[in-house]
Amino acid sequence: MIVLDRLLPMPPMGKQRARGTRSGRHYTPPETVAWELRASRLLATGTTTLDLVSVEVVAVVARPARRPPDVSPEAWATGERLRRKGKPDLDNIEKIVWDALVRARVIVDDSQVVEARASRWCAAAGEAP
Repeated sequence: MIVLDRLLPMPPMGKQRARGTRSGRHYTPPETVAWELRASRLLATGTTTLDLVSVEVVAVVARPARRPPDVSPEAWATGERLRRKGKPDLDNIEKIVWDALVRARVIVDDSQVVEARASRWCAAAGEAP
């Protein structure tokens, strides 16, 4: 099994649903396509694997400017990363990363991902998403 280790220095984004036109044509939203293209350039390895793949996704979203009500003052004061619910949803973050791996031709199909681990964090104080 292949383990891929890449850092994407860009804010995480969730995979958006396909949209439809009145004429019945379906398309992927431009923001999703742009994120996938940028990520695929960063993920490209130059080789394609047919092996099974293990993927770990650590998504770091922007830290709010002020302490949210669901975060204790003690936790906020540490300045460390925080676990919080919110958008983008973790499953949609995984989907867009897997699609970027396919677009980068690192894997042929996202069905090759047989093991996945994902986490979503709010950035630490001073940390970029």
